[in-house]
Amino acid sequence: MLEDPPLSLEHVPPKSMGGKAIALTCKGCNTLAGHSIDAALSRRSALTRLYDVLTGASYGEGGRVTFHVGDASLNAQVSRDIHDPVRVEILGRWNDPRKVERVRAYGEEHARGDAWTGGRLRMTAPGYDPQLALAGDLKAAFLAAFATLGYRYAFDPRLVLVRQQILNPLKELIGGWFPLHQTATDRCLVLIPEPLPSVMVRLGWVDVLLPWLNSPLNFYDALAALYQTHGPQEVIGESMPWPTTLEMKLDIE
Repeated sequence: MLEDPPLSLEHVPPKSMGGKAIALTCKGCNTLAGHSIDAALSRRSALTRLYDVLTGASYGEGGRVTFHVGDASLNAQVSRDIHDPVRVEILGRWNDPRKVERVRAYGEEHARGDAWTGGRLRMTAPGYDPQLALAGDLKAAFLAAFATLGYRYAFDPRLVLVRQQILNPLKELIGGWFPLHQTATDRCLVLIPEPLPSVMVRLGWVDVLLPWLNSPLNFYDALAALYQTHGPQEVIGESMPWPTTLEMKLDIE
């Protein structure tokens, strides 16, 4: 057994978002590019969940927030039942008891029946870097395609720019690249033959387009030109199931 193995088993998508360990990646590259973009992806997902619960788009637990009351800030949990309004629960074990007592006294002082005479109540949640989260989308899509198709696909020259973008998440190397937002929760890969050969990776929250083996080398320039000239395109392709292990179909074939 190697004391410091050169490869690490990667969860796709990140473990915090329900991903499974299905891809072997370079340990050094994963350490360099993995933690920050996975964290941004996870925070964006958490904020989306919180927003959906606050607006009534979904129910259940919305996540952790910081609840600001008077001059005190407390850790709290937001949730919503289908028949009830938003519930904000102060997490006693995660707060200074003296602050909790100040908030209780402040509430008793300023709550008069249905009227509130105190200051504005605020909630804040941890933010995220949008550029890092976009790189997280790209990384999750690339690793899913790699697990399905193998090294022959992942190291094709058309994927060089994708790998560079993942390793340099704060630089915009793929000009104009963006994920395609979708509401379907199913995860799969779709091989699209035309109008631009590509692999669409459905992550469950966005679709990401990757080059295919017969795509032009300047795939993302061609994609941008296609959309600028013809607008949104209707595409039809061959669906492939989401990988549950390192399948590497092209390498085996």
